[in-house]
Amino acid sequence: MSKNYDCRTDRSCSLRWLNAVAALGLFCAAILSSASRCDPQYKAPTRSSRSSKHIAVVGVSESDPSWEVLRTVVGQVVSEVPGASVSFFAPKDDSPSAQQAVLEEVRTADIHAVCVMPLDPEAIESSVARLMNDGKPVVLLGMDAPKSKRSVYVGPSELAIGQAAAIACARVLPADRRTVMLLHAGVDHPSYGARYSGFKQQLRGDTAIELFKELDCGANDIKGQQMIRRQSRLYPRIGGWVLIDDWPLRRLGEGESLIPLGCSLIVCRDDPRYFDALRRGDIDALVAYDLYEAIDQAVRATIRRAEDRSDEPIDLIILPSEIVTSEDLAWHEARWRLWRKGIRAPARQRE
Repeated sequence: MSKNYDCRTDRSCSLRWLNAVAALGLFCAAILSSASRCDPQYKAPTRSSRSSKHIAVVGVSESDPSWEVLRTVVGQVVSEVPGASVSFFAPKDDSPSAQQAVLEEVRTADIHAVCVMPLDPEAIESSVARLMNDGKPVVLLGMDAPKSKRSVYVGPSELAIGQAAAIACARVLPADRRTVMLLHAGVDHPSYGARYSGFKQQLRGDTAIELFKELDCGANDIKGQQMIRRQSRLYPRIGGWVLIDDWPLRRLGEGESLIPLGCSLIVCRDDPRYFDALRRGDIDALVAYDLYEAIDQAVRATIRRAEDRSDEPIDLIILPSEIVTSEDLAWHEARWRLWRKGIRAPARQRE
């Protein structure tokens, strides 16, 4: 009598049977998954983020011209983001120690991330590091402090600022006085060192401009003034001075001059307080950047960090540096007026 054939007793047939069952299971799973995605109640898994995003914005000081622009632009951006709120902090005076004290106050505040416009980046490195260690990401605006371990920097490249200062020399120095002196804070300075390097690199490509002397004032206001006055007495026919920042100008009285008549002055700082000096010819060029755009980008980056998006790879948002001379002053003044109202200004018109 013949036996009934049983596939399960045949090894090759058994394997084919198991594979068929497995394929059927995968097919059913795919059908169920597709059906669930068509369900109106289905929601794809998303990365968790805070529904409320409370950020702090720290300015240079209440008297700094950027403070009004900062508050206006930040307020606009925050109002457009659901669940976002902001608290503003700024010292009354332009002082590195005062800004340090404000940042310590921010540490105790109930906030999720911080945006800071530094007065002196080196002075706030430890304060920024403590905020980061507290789990409060920090976005720096306008000037970078890379050693502080901040989350994001938004603003011009320090190297490009120095390069722009050298380009400005070629534009504004008289044809018969093409020698300059450079006031800097040292090549190893964590923030200003890149400006120094950028200036030297750019100047090497312009054989018509001679760097007569370079002086390190250590970013000190009084020392910087003393150095410029002394060297100006020794070399009254120098073509111009380049200031890597405005340290020696911060303590000048209204209408007070720092350099000899006929000497050009290029300053790596954009500040409406210097517009009259630019108009009179006491300053020949300012190195600036689009403050509105920088604030807008910085506050948006701060809100993203407040949402726990700590895995974002971007830690630098670089804006171009700009040279402003007396020819551009009307446009630049109008731009500042728009910024104070929270309005993005049009680009510079070229002939």
